[in-house]
This record gives sequence, C-alpha cells and structure tokens, in this order.
Amino acid sequence: MLKEFLEFIKKEKLFFPSEKILLAVSGGMDSVVMCELFYKAGFKFGIVHCNFNLRGNESKGDEGFVNKLATRYDVPFYLEQFKTKSFARRKNISIQMAARELRYTFFESVRKKFGYDYIATAHHKSDVIETMLLNLTRGTGISGLHGILPKRKYIIRPILFASRKEIAKFVSENKITFREDSSNQSEKYQRNLVRKKIIPVLKKINPDSENSFYRSALRIRDAEKLLLNFVNQFKTKNVSVKKGTTSISIHAVTSVAGGETVLFELLRPFGFTPDEVVQVFESAKSIPGKQFFSSTHRLIRDRKKFIVTPVKESHPAAQKITKAPAEINFNEEVISFIVKDTKKFPVPKTSAVCCIDYDKLKFPLVIRSWREGDSFVPLGMKHKRKVSDFLIDKKIPLHEKEKVKVVESNGEIICLAGLRINDRFRVTEKTKKILVVQGMK
Repeated sequence: MLKEFLEFIKKEKLFFPSEKILLAVSGGMDSVVMCELFYKAGFKFGIVHCNFNLRGNESKGDEGFVNKLATRYDVPFYLEQFKTKSFARRKNISIQMAARELRYTFFESVRKKFGYDYIATAHHKSDVIETMLLNLTRGTGISGLHGILPKRKYIIRPILFASRKEIAKFVSENKITFREDSSNQSEKYQRNLVRKKIIPVLKKINPDSENSFYRSALRIRDAEKLLLNFVNQFKTKNVSVKKGTTSISIHAVTSVAGGETVLFELLRPFGFTPDEVVQVFESAKSIPGKQFFSSTHRLIRDRKKFIVTPVKESHPAAQKITKAPAEINFNEEVISFIVKDTKKFPVPKTSAVCCIDYDKLKFPLVIRSWREGDSFVPLGMKHKRKVSDFLIDKKIPLHEKEKVKVVESNGEIICLAGLRINDRFRVTEKTKKILVVQGMK
C-alpha cells in the first residue's frame, strides 16, 4: 500500500517531499493508517485533533489515543476542544455542519501559525461513492458529482486511492490499533445510512461498484473542467461586473446550448440553489421585474439582463448639508455640493450635473434615499410627478432605482441627484449663484 500511496501523491501532485503536512487525525482506522503511511514514507508531518465533546468519555479517550500516537511518531501535536452543541445552536446549524466549520477553521489556523504547507484528511475511495450519492440526492450540479477531490487549495486527501476494504487489510497486516467511533453505526446520520443501506444494494448489482463510481468521478471531474472553461469564456463576453453588480445577458443564456447549466454555474457563487436557478431561467419567458433571493444576494429579471446584487439590510440614514461647499459620502457614492458664480460657470447640458438656483434654497439641505409617495416637478414640466413614475419613464432598472438619492430644501425635493432637478429651482437669467450637485466617481 505504501507504493500506491507514493504513486498517488506524485500522480496528483499533492505535495513535494520537502514540504510539511498537517495530518487531521480522529483516531479512527482511516486517519491512523494515513499517519502510518506518512511515517513509513519519511515525510515531515504534525498531528492535529479536535475534541467536539459529543460522546463523553469516548471523545476523551480519542483525544488521549491521538496524543499518544503523536508521541510514538515523535511529531508535534495540536489539540482543540469545542462546545459544539452550543456553537450549533448559536449559528442555527446542524451538529455536523458546526463540527465541520469548527474543524476546518482550527486546522487552517494551525497550518498558518506553525508553517505547514497542507492539511491532509483521511478521505478514501469508499467516501467518494457516499459523497456522490448524497450530492446526487441534493442536486448540487456537476461539481457535486465528482465526489471528493484529491486536492483543493490547502486541503489534500492522500489516501483517496484506497478503498475501505484495502485500508482494513493494511491494518490487519501491520497490526495497527485504532479507535472505533460508535457514532459511525448510527443511521441518524445520512452518510452512515448511505453506507449501511444503499451501497450494499449497489454492490449486489455490481460487486465492483465502488471502483466504477470512482472511475466515473474521475471522468466527471474532467467534464467539469471543460464546463468551467466554457463558462469562463462565456463570462468574458456576456457577463459584466461593475461596483458589485453582476449583469448577465438573458439572450446569451437562453440561446446557448445547456443554458440552464451555464446559468447555474454563474449563479452558484452567489448562493442560489439548483431549484432557484430553474425558476430564474424560466423567468426569461416572463415580463421584467421578477426578483429572486439567496441568503446573500438578490437577482432581478430586468429587460435584457439578469442583475445580481448583494442584499442590503436597509436604506442608509438621511444626512444634512448645513452649508456649501461640502462633500457627503452617501450610499457608496461621494456627492459634492459646490457654489458657482453664474458669470463664471456655464451650465453643462447633462443631467448628471444638477444646477440649482442657490438663492431659492433654505439650509440645511437633506440628502436621502427616495421613498414611495415622493413627488417633484421635473425640469421642463409644470405639474408634479411621482418619483416612481419618473423612474419608470426613464427605464431605470430596479437595482438602480434603489440607489436614487433625493436632495431636499425645507421639505421639498430640489433634485434627484444625477438625474433631474425640480423645475421650480432651475437656473434663470435672474440667478446669481448656482449650487452644483454632482456625484464623484
């Protein structure tokens, strides 16, 4: 098994012999075998162990066993004890998710602090089929179907080449002792249920199903590389990102072969689930305006684009401008208020710069986000219009509407910053001083 171990490390380019590896060791059969292989190969390694305090004295026994293992191998030992149940309640997540988060956060902190190059976990070939089946039931897309990768960033799986049966044989031949985790027998955990109930049925159909799944995982991994390469090319032509806003061409997504799959890969980083992506893709056939939410982002089906923006909790508080000149940082944009003499300042012919008769103003001014019910008299008109109607006429996308800022004087809107001034405050021949309101890039 040592020979296959070394060949796998070389083939997958997991690490160089000169590098230091931090081994995540629970005390179970798989992680203890991984330690033995590292020791026999002469690699530099340390051992890290987490006590999640979930199994009473059994957890304490695991901790002591792994500590003695590190002493026997004469390697550094790093330990952390966690209050896993209270952490899970506080984060409102499952015990398994809590343990995973605590585990990998601690591993990474040890890796950085003590100068290890990689963290090695003892996942093996049998874990691959379990992961593939679980991910298939959850609908995680192609990335879930390749199972467990040999290497991802600083995490490596150096015994992924071996099956559970092969590991057990190595244990028997080398008279290796290990700790048996009683929770591995509980069918309340999904992975155990798959291992104990589903995989035996698959092996009746194909005794070599474990290797078949593993070979399929390798082919799916290559297929994923091809897909992601295509998606990246698609992004360069059809996706734009500006100030945290991602815009995706609806026409491009709906006209390309496998458009729904492409859309899933584009939206996956924003936390959208496969079911939500199906709904988004279907919305391309409907009228604009529909919204979809992940835990972190909102997607708007606009006229020609799917627009993705981070979810914001609330509008920023209104701010006062007591005098001009002034600069106000409001809703991620700097707005300047500058006073100009009409004789020295020609009024620009652009709505991006709002020029207002200074003498008609009463300070302090107020800048705030627009609200439903707001109204003003747009430049060139004689009657009031609702701001909402004005924005619709201007075809302002929904995600941009929410960024629209109004400036008030004595309770009356004098302008929509960067869009239009109130006709009542326009510059005339009698104007002596101009207040220039302008967003600064």
